[in-house]
Amino acid sequence: MEFIFGIDIIERVAQEIKKANKYVRIAVFQVHNGLIYDALEHALNRDVIVEILKSLAPKSDCS
Repeated sequence: MEFIFGIDIIERVAQEIKKANKYVRIAVFQVHNGLIYDALEHALNRDVIVEILKSLAPKSDCS
């Protein structure tokens, strides 16, 4: 596995949110972009549970 760096990450995150049909968990710092915010609103309108994490846990899966 490797990190993927690119300019299209916002679009990819929005697409993943749009594909969700039950649950989305996202960190608050990711919501700053209009495309992601709109995707989250669309998910809520489809009755998808959206959880916005205030911050990452000290020992998250990302470490």
